[in-house]
Amino acid sequence: DLVSAAVTAGTVTIVNTPPTIATIPAQTLSWNGDVLSVTASGSDTDPGGCETLRYSLITKPAGMTIDSVSGQIQWDPPGTAVCTHNVTVRVTDKCGAFANTSFAVCVTNEGPYFACDNPFDTASYDGLMCEGDTLLVGAGEVAMGKVMAKDDDGGPSELAYSVLDFTGSGIPIMNAATGEFS
Repeated sequence: DLVSAAVTAGTVTIVNTPPTIATIPAQTLSWNGDVLSVTASGSDTDPGGCETLRYSLITKPAGMTIDSVSGQIQWDPPGTAVCTHNVTVRVTDKCGAFANTSFAVCVTNEGPYFACDNPFDTASYDGLMCEGDTLLVGAGEVAMGKVMAKDDDGGPSELAYSVLDFTGSGIPIMNAATGEFS
């Protein structure tokens, strides 16, 4: 293929057309088990079809990779990556011209919830307290019990229990690891 060239007073000027890159939609994935796999798609309109395009990540979270030839982006987010990350992908032609596109990746975490497999019942006290339960104790006695939570996606951190509000007398003691209180 021949490329048209402008000739002015003995000077030949060949103009490089910069590449373009398609928009990548925002992505949402769970930190526990989901893997990001998207492909950046660039093009170049220079005639002759001989442009070589290369892909790179300009901004990215730790551990994210891109195949420089195919534009394939991969990422298996760790638990520490829960939040939103901005990613910028660049496509560069062999003359050094480039184009960028950015997209967001939201890494989610399902929160824990209180579990009441065995609701508290005064007839068969097992100490497990559920929402709405009332624990009655006599004067001078120590109120004791336990709350239990479940976390279906397993983290990314260990469960930690704490007392947010207490209206009784004395000072509540909560075991942060087990949910037992007195």
